[in-house]
Amino acid sequence: MKFPSVACFFFLTVTLLQSCLSRKLIGGKQPVENVNSDKMRKAVESAVLAYNQQANSKQWFTDVEVKNAKTQVVSGKQYQFDLHLKPSKCDKKETMTQTKNGNKVHCKANADAEGVVCTAKVVHQPWRKVQYKATLSKCHSDKTPKKVGKESQKHDGKKKHNNNKPTKKH
Repeated sequence: MKFPSVACFFFLTVTLLQSCLSRKLIGGKQPVENVNSDKMRKAVESAVLAYNQQANSKQWFTDVEVKNAKTQVVSGKQYQFDLHLKPSKCDKKETMTQTKNGNKVHCKANADAEGVVCTAKVVHQPWRKVQYKATLSKCHSDKTPKKVGKESQKHDGKKKHNNNKPTKKH
């Protein structure tokens, strides 16, 4: 009767070895293999919509690049990625209406404009009415801010607090 326990031990050893060699943690974050897949594209569109809903701009911001895309099985599937957005020439109000009505809108990004980079988390739960739910965090300008002190000089010589925000050249 030692044969079943030896076979069981061998099976468990091989399974554990395979798990260690593949370096994939079951249930952990995995790189997205195809950022152009339909589900990933819908996740990106959901994040773009979420950004435009909260942005204080008259222009529609559109995605120009997705980096560091990862996926994880949760209650559904979670996508996490860095999303680079730039303003387009499309009117935000009109585009928002078109998007909410299910129409595909193609707005070309203004390549010279200052953009924003955000970390997006999108949960896809196909059994829900709203299948894709996006949250954005760590949004910052795509321009590298110059190091500035806590105070800067105004042109009239008075000091003002700049809250460590990048200053625009005149």
